[in-house]
Amino acid sequence: MTAGNVVNAAIQLYRSRWLDYLVLSSQALLWLFIALALWGMLGVVFTANPNTFGFASEHQTGLVVLLIVIAILATVYCGARSLVCGATMSRLAFGELQQQPETRKTAHQWLRRRLWRLFWAFVCYIIRLFGVYCLISIGVMLILLVVGLVGVALSNHQLALSTETEDLIVGILGLIIFFGLFVGIVFTLLWAIARLFVYEVLLAIADLPQVGKVLGQSWQLTKGHGVRIIRVIVVAALVTLPLLITLQVVMALTQSVMIAIIPLPPDQAALLGSYSIGLIGNFLILPLWQILKGVACYDLKSCQEGIDLSLLTS
Repeated sequence: MTAGNVVNAAIQLYRSRWLDYLVLSSQALLWLFIALALWGMLGVVFTANPNTFGFASEHQTGLVVLLIVIAILATVYCGARSLVCGATMSRLAFGELQQQPETRKTAHQWLRRRLWRLFWAFVCYIIRLFGVYCLISIGVMLILLVVGLVGVALSNHQLALSTETEDLIVGILGLIIFFGLFVGIVFTLLWAIARLFVYEVLLAIADLPQVGKVLGQSWQLTKGHGVRIIRVIVVAALVTLPLLITLQVVMALTQSVMIAIIPLPPDQAALLGSYSIGLIGNFLILPLWQILKGVACYDLKSCQEGIDLSLLTS
């Protein structure tokens, strides 16, 4: 399927079971909100009054460390539960395309038993993307070093050009180099994301015991399709852009009403408005992206692996 067809199929699946997807989206965001709220409460407690608990300083230090450890563990668990909700959306979409529909509860329960596999796969995914980012940074520094050395070498030679012409040439070359580096960085990051785009779906549709290999399977499955998946990502981003713009306009129009209802300073009202836009936007857009992963995985597997696409339901 073309990029447009993949996005269109994802939208159609979203419309067919919108309630299930929005329920899962709300659950995913709720788990993240719980983690953020926990850290917020700890920040308020420890900054409001250092002697809140009435312990000696050494005991306070131990208590702070204990609470931070608990908060980290709770954040990890909440993040894993959020990942389960997202993967459930992808599994439901894949099952619909396979003519093997499941209930939201059945799919969610199946993935709940693979909660830590999803979490460790996500950790490996982040580590791999960070590795790509480090390689890009090294490459950019080497390119800038070479450009700098070339510039120094040329500056040591007297060119038969006026100062204005030399400045113009340097400015044009600088813009070309900056634009080339920007495009190269963005494309490389998108290409890496595209090659790992369906790792989550592979875990959601099959019982893979070795989490470390799932990224390799995604890399292999998307081989030769990186650019096409980038087009899918770009088209989906363009499709969701009008919704985000609409939310921004609505929030701007209602901001004065919010200030009248909630007596807050303008800067705090603007911050509340930004958070509201982000929350509503993620609530509506998250299902589309998760469904998109399921559709993309179905398309890739149907092209490369024939008919062996059945869901594992045991």
